This record gives sequence, structure tokens and C-alpha cells, in this order.
Amino acid sequence: MGIHQVGVPPDFRGRGIARALMQSLLEQCQIAGAHYVTLQASQMGEGLYQQLGFARRFQIASFRRQ
Repeated sequence: MGIHQVGVPPDFRGRGIARALMQSLLEQCQIAGAHYVTLQASQMGEGLYQQLGFARRFQIASFRRQ
């Protein structure tokens, strides 16, 4: 199962919202029978995601034609 585009607006950061949201999402993944969960995330949340058990496997680079 994949989790993508999770974010908290700047004015609401530091209140535990992202942690609560991710814990709820992970519970739903477990209920749905997921054997593993992938997360597409920015470096901003990396500390939280590591605390939740995620490990960096690779980095995605984007290409934009100019």
C-alpha cells in the first residue's frame, strides 16, 4: 500500500498532527491487510517517518522540461 502527499500547513506544524495522521493511516493499512507500506515523502518529515518505522530505500528525482 502507498502513502503519498501527506502534509500539514505551516501554521499548524509542531502540534503532533502529522504523527496522529500517519498513525491513523498506518492502522488503516493494517486493517486493510497491507503487508508493507511505501511512503513518498520530503526530507522535512524524514525524522517522523523513521520514528514510525520507515527506512529510506531510494530517492526520487523529478525532471522538468524547460
